[in-house]
Amino acid sequence: MKSFQQFIIEEYLQEKGLAIPASIAAAGAIGYGIGSYRQEPKLPPSVDTSMTASVEQEEPQPEPGFSTLEAESTPKPEANPEVLKVIPDDAGMRNKRIRDSVVGHVKETEGFRDRAYQDSAGVWTIGYGSTYHYDKDGNIIGKVKPGDRISTDQAEDYIHHHVQKNVVPYLSKSLPNIFDSKHNKDIHPEYVGRMITFAYNVGHDALINSKRDSVAQHLIKANQTEDPEERKKHLMNGLFGVYDFHKAGGEKSKGLLDRRHKKVMGVLSARKADGEISNEQYENYKQRAIEIYTQKLAGIGE
Repeated sequence: MKSFQQFIIEEYLQEKGLAIPASIAAAGAIGYGIGSYRQEPKLPPSVDTSMTASVEQEEPQPEPGFSTLEAESTPKPEANPEVLKVIPDDAGMRNKRIRDSVVGHVKETEGFRDRAYQDSAGVWTIGYGSTYHYDKDGNIIGKVKPGDRISTDQAEDYIHHHVQKNVVPYLSKSLPNIFDSKHNKDIHPEYVGRMITFAYNVGHDALINSKRDSVAQHLIKANQTEDPEERKKHLMNGLFGVYDFHKAGGEKSKGLLDRRHKKVMGVLSARKADGEISNEQYENYKQRAIEIYTQKLAGIGE
């Protein structure tokens, strides 16, 4: 399996029209070119498929004082110095930022369990929300079962395997202008990363095929339009649509609603920090996010 370093080297060479060395090309593909709810990956014939797909697990309720509605910054994994030595700033760093965003936010939103447990739907789960075990090449070798144990490193590998073999290929094929690295360079990497994480959390198929006039419909419209301003509008409406996904086991969950709010605010904060939106635009978007959050919060427990 090709390392992420090899992947971004290959991408850089392709962008520059240079030949890819055989030693790199032979390594295989990996990386984020750029989990109803969680989508079932394709299984080999030998794997039992009798169990249903996992439902996103509700996270513990936030500590008292979650009233500012501000997103907390999420630490990003440290940069790989070997990658930084080889890849210039104009190639690969964007994909690395997306990759780090996905890994960091999946770990934050799913939480880590070193022992197999049953989620709210009764499905055996482990690590950072994984319902399957993978070998070192990313092939599924079986479903999680009672008594299974896992290390943090192994669990992080499972994130990569599921995202790169199931989530990203599906999203890139369905919405190439948003999730395919060849077409999404005008979309903020934090937006792409958080949406990939969202698809990991709720299921990539459930996300794209949602019948709500929220995330799916706006992402589809953003993917189709050639008008840059229309595209930006639909991307933002799609982001605000994530608030609709705040149920666990069919019940509205404040924990999931808080999680969605942090996701939205994280994207807005990153766009503001990078100068993509002005302070005034940030404050307007932030006010809209707070209004939607407050409205959804009022509906919990009714």
